[in-house]
Amino acid sequence: MSPNARKVLSASFFQRPTLSVCRELLGMTLCRQRGSEIIRLPLMDLEAYDGP
Repeated sequence: MSPNARKVLSASFFQRPTLSVCRELLGMTLCRQRGSEIIRLPLMDLEAYDGP
C-alpha cells in the first residue's frame, strides 16, 4: 500500500488552481463507506472546468 493510501484530503488541497488539483487527483482512489461495506474506486477519468 502506498504512503498516500487512506489519506483524507484537506480542504486546502482543493483551494489551488483547478488544473493542478485535477492532475493530482488522477490515479487516486475514492473511498466511501456504506454501512459495513467500503467501496473503493480509482479515479481514472476526470474533467476540470477552469472558468471565470
